[in-house]
Amino acid sequence: MTLLKIIIGSYALLMIIASSQILIKDHDTDKMFHFINLIISIALIVSLVIVPKTYLVVPVAFVLVGYQILAIYRGVSLHSFHWQHHVVRLILTVALILTLVYI
Repeated sequence: MTLLKIIIGSYALLMIIASSQILIKDHDTDKMFHFINLIISIALIVSLVIVPKTYLVVPVAFVLVGYQILAIYRGVSLHSFHWQHHVVRLILTVALILTLVYI
């Protein structure tokens, strides 16, 4: 379970770094997307630390699905929807959630 928390936490930390860098730049017009992504990433890290492992599946699953929805929104809104990327993201999200459920 600890290794899975480290993997999910690393993913959230990378999302925080990416969103922060884009929020600092002035040329991106969709700052609300990156702000929401930053908030979701912080919520994921907080839930990994605070929530007991018996209840961890619900907030982590919610946040990972939130990442999926934001990624699809971003792809559609920019008219650069790459379905292969989203299929891989979906498979990884389902794998992480199923691993959390069965550990």
